[in-house]
Amino acid sequence: MTLQERVDAVIVRAQRQAGLQFTGKGVKISPLSFERGERIRLLILLEEGGVNEFATDLDLANKNLLDASAVSLYQHLRHVNLSNNRLTNLPRYGLDRLPFLQALDIRNNRFPTLDNVLRALEGCDQLNYLLMEKSTLDGNTTNPSQYLSVVTHRLRGVRTMDGRSSMYDLSPAQTAIQSWLYDFAGIGKNGLVRVNVSNKNLPSSMFFYFLAALA
Repeated sequence: MTLQERVDAVIVRAQRQAGLQFTGKGVKISPLSFERGERIRLLILLEEGGVNEFATDLDLANKNLLDASAVSLYQHLRHVNLSNNRLTNLPRYGLDRLPFLQALDIRNNRFPTLDNVLRALEGCDQLNYLLMEKSTLDGNTTNPSQYLSVVTHRLRGVRTMDGRSSMYDLSPAQTAIQSWLYDFAGIGKNGLVRVNVSNKNLPSSMFFYFLAALA
């Protein structure tokens, strides 16, 4: 049985269990069912690849993927390769729920904008290495030298992007303050540019140090 046949079989079983109607020419797939099918397809790929819940490395390059939301289920991942697929919605994949993610490759995908990608990665506190050339449709990721400054300014924890070193380094004092900010409010290095500290009970005596971490 091919991968697609396995996916179709799982969807059919799920729809029958839900009591859905069928057409004479086959199953009528709704948009929700399509998304579920892509998720199932990825889970089957992971199963066939021997990936278990303790995996630290995941290579899904060149798999013709349209969805990667199941990746967030593998909480021990440190290195993830999603390059050369047809992915379009990075925020939806929940990479910020991977607490140990250090290296990510999303080159050659179809994310709408550079900003869309950066917003999705701001919560990836341990992300240090990023490959993202030609990952967006807005034309802003075609030349790494042109977007290096934007990316490493927004994601202060990223040390290397598309083989280029970051243009922004936190000073030892900023690093110490940022560490306090992470412990106090859960804000990592990659989330220092767009910060929301509402309802964090930030003491007024620490406000100066908070601003120093963001400088």
